[in-house]
Amino acid sequence: MDPSKLFEDLTWADLIIIGDELNAIREFDSKMLEHQELRTVCSQLKIKGVKNAPKEANIQRIVAFYKIKDTTSLQIILMSILQKQDRTPSVLTG
Repeated sequence: MDPSKLFEDLTWADLIIIGDELNAIREFDSKMLEHQELRTVCSQLKIKGVKNAPKEANIQRIVAFYKIKDTTSLQIILMSILQKQDRTPSVLTG
């Protein structure tokens, strides 16, 4: 099947990452995906620089971006909670 249609409307919520390993993308085992399919996944998730990278490097890049995104999301949530409580830490306000 055409990878662009297979992973159309892909979001970060469609990834199953446990620890440092990408286990699945939607219902597909990540180890069974072809290089072109991983490139399509990266494209849908706005991850650049994967065109000539090997399959394993693309999987590692997806996991790395997921961790960065996850950490950033937690920081934003924490800031929102602290601002609502009017307890913004001085480290974050400068």
